Amino acid sequence: TPSAGDRANTKRLRCPSPVPLSFLRHLGVTDDHVTEIRKREAEGCEFMDYVNEYFPKYVSPCALLNVDGGEFHPMTEDEVNMLKAKYDTFVSGYQDY
Repeated sequence: TPSAGDRANTKRLRCPSPVPLSFLRHLGVTDDHVTEIRKREAEGCEFMDYVNEYFPKYVSPCALLNVDGGEFHPMTEDEVNMLKAKYDTFVSGYQDY
């Protein structure tokens, strides 16, 4: 999985950058809540790793390939339904993983 700042790989999913601790502290987040946030960030990254490994041909509509220099267009109902079905496959496969 590419790092969040990687601009060379335009197709693969990437893990978001962790929320900076200084920002969490500014918000008054407790140590226990920081631990929970870090756990959720790691779980999200594990899912990105899973999709990248087991669905190598998948290209997200939000991939840099589709975003950088591209034009926005609203998704059609068929596109929405197709993506929902694809995501359901990802999630059910990940839950069995």
